[in-house]
Parts: sequence; structure tokens; C-alpha cells
Amino acid sequence: MIYQFINREINEKTIVIWDILHKKLELIYIITNNIHNFIKVQIWA
Repeated sequence: MIYQFINREINEKTIVIWDILHKKLELIYIITNNIHNFIKVQIWA
């Protein structure tokens, strides 16, 4: 019973951490994509 409770706590924390990491990765991806597009526009302009 105690083990299951601890396990659930760990799982919930892990899910939250992964969710935060995933959002940060998406943000980094969007930013780098925008920078690349901006550089391309600068080269052609």
C-alpha cells in the first residue's frame, strides 16, 4: 500500500517534469525555427 502510494507520487512528478521539458523543447524549436526563417529573409533581402 505504501509502495503504491510512493510509486504514484513519483509517476505524477515525472509526468509534470516531462510536461515542462516538452513545453520548453517546443518553445526552443519554435524560436530556432523563427531565427532560421529570419536569417533566410535577411540573406535574400
